[in-house]
Amino acid sequence: MSRILAERRLCLLLFGQLLSTFAGNALWLAVGISVKSLTGNVSAVGTVLLAYLLGALCAPLAAPLVDRFPRTAVVVVTNLLTAGVVSLLAPVHTLHDVWLVHPVMAGFGLAKGIVESAQTALVQTVAPAELFGAAGSASAVIQQGVKLLAPLLGVGLLTTAGLGAVVAVTVAAFLAESVLICALRINESAAPRDARGLFAGAGAGLRHVLHIPVLRRAAFSAALAMAAFGFSQTIMFAVAARTIDRPDSFVGVLVSGQGVGAVAAGLLAPKVMKAAGAQRLAALGMAAAALGYTLELPPATASVLMGVALLGAGSSWLGIGVITLVLHLTPSEVIGRTEAAVGLMLSATQALAVATAAGAIDTVDHRILILLCVGLLGLAAARLRAPAVPALALHTERARRKGPCPDEHRTRRRHGRVHEFADLLHTGRLGRRHRNLHQQAVAARTEGLHPAAIHRAPRPGRT
Repeated sequence: MSRILAERRLCLLLFGQLLSTFAGNALWLAVGISVKSLTGNVSAVGTVLLAYLLGALCAPLAAPLVDRFPRTAVVVVTNLLTAGVVSLLAPVHTLHDVWLVHPVMAGFGLAKGIVESAQTALVQTVAPAELFGAAGSASAVIQQGVKLLAPLLGVGLLTTAGLGAVVAVTVAAFLAESVLICALRINESAAPRDARGLFAGAGAGLRHVLHIPVLRRAAFSAALAMAAFGFSQTIMFAVAARTIDRPDSFVGVLVSGQGVGAVAAGLLAPKVMKAAGAQRLAALGMAAAALGYTLELPPATASVLMGVALLGAGSSWLGIGVITLVLHLTPSEVIGRTEAAVGLMLSATQALAVATAAGAIDTVDHRILILLCVGLLGLAAARLRAPAVPALALHTERARRKGPCPDEHRTRRRHGRVHEFADLLHTGRLGRRHRNLHQQAVAARTEGLHPAAIHRAPRPGRT
């Protein structure tokens, strides 16, 4: 934490993220309560959430903007546009005004996805490679801590001053973040214009994930785990009502317990990552979540509280581990699209799980759903726990001592994409795109990844 505080620009970036995250959480809850009070219908709140999710799922389509234009400009312009759109919610006072909420929340979800991708790219710019993991941990602590405080403050402000006051605070937070981003003073230049058009390379992020074995393994394992996390909110209501015989209001206590677990795990993440690496941190998060689900089976309040805390800790470690791998193994020119592609994979599986849980919770015993989640998390953890490029690591170590490995050609065929990518890195033919190669290699060592995943291995006959 002391090293993060020593990085002025990183602190400004994280504080700006704190403001925007607080504003987003406070606004969402206030809008949901206002829609419920105006319509008298709980399902209307669900339509607001659906509009927000649809906007967020469209964010990867705009991700090329993050890699094409300076990231600071993308954040500032998006925040200014978001402030203008959100201000349209101020006059929503009657049932006839509710229709305005849905397009505004869809635009808010789209803007949030764009800003998150740009913030991730800025972390790669302002922080040294060895602080990527600590920056991810700090970001997770901010997000989870805000989730504990923002709902209380948002509801209090809504009750005392109305929705207009919440909208005003939200607009002020976005404007303040824009000022902080301008204070970063980063010398950025726009990327070269693609003759095929601005959105021609929209799939570059997904292709990068699929071509790097470490990222591919992490992304698919995390998507499988997020399907299990998608059941958690619905299962939480069933556990409160059926397992420990508590009223629905007790779910608020369970959500707070989950947030406390996430914050504590975020504070511990840098030390665990230093000892185990980013991949194993994500795998440990999945294992902790599986144990948390198991503890929700006994009809004991203490066991359930411990279980939801472990669920929060697991989700925090999973997110930190995955974003750290993305930062370390992605060149700056595609970081925005890569983060958006990974985010889409996780959000899509989570949304599908939420819809499945909502339809199945009344017909299927919630304990069966819990066991299903435990199985999904165990499978994802086992897949991620395996080393990504063991043959390359073995070959490199042998080459140093005895010369080429007998099965080197088979190894190179198996990891041909990695070697093709690495050959371009080694010869410098990718130019500016990989100017941070040395930092990525050093970071790979610190994160438990063998440098063979980035550097090319010696060719046959060379030592």
